[in-house]
Amino acid sequence: MIWLAVAGGGAIGSLLRYGLVVLTAPLGAPQWVILLINAAGSLAIGALWGLADRMSLDAVLRDGVAVGVLGSFTTMSAFAWDAFRWLQAGAWLQAGLYIVATLMLCTALAGLGYVWMRA
Repeated sequence: MIWLAVAGGGAIGSLLRYGLVVLTAPLGAPQWVILLINAAGSLAIGALWGLADRMSLDAVLRDGVAVGVLGSFTTMSAFAWDAFRWLQAGAWLQAGLYIVATLMLCTALAGLGYVWMRA
């Protein structure tokens, strides 16, 4: 059952991410949209694990949301590709800011979500 929850959650998360990217395409700068998606997903996964540690969550629900929905909503591969494209174009400052902002912000938000839900 967990496998089905993860697969179903993965479909939902990837469609949510794709939809947000498509909806925000007219604004330009898809790299920053991916950063915001990764930040929101990091906060959510931290909150989910904080909640899971505080109370007994069903493993099907927990893994379906954490691994399925949030794992496919956030995206390391799109982050890496966007950073690479900026580096390839010689936009070293943008690439550096994007890499540092993503890693620091997402890590901090995951921790914040965890602590928030454990409180």
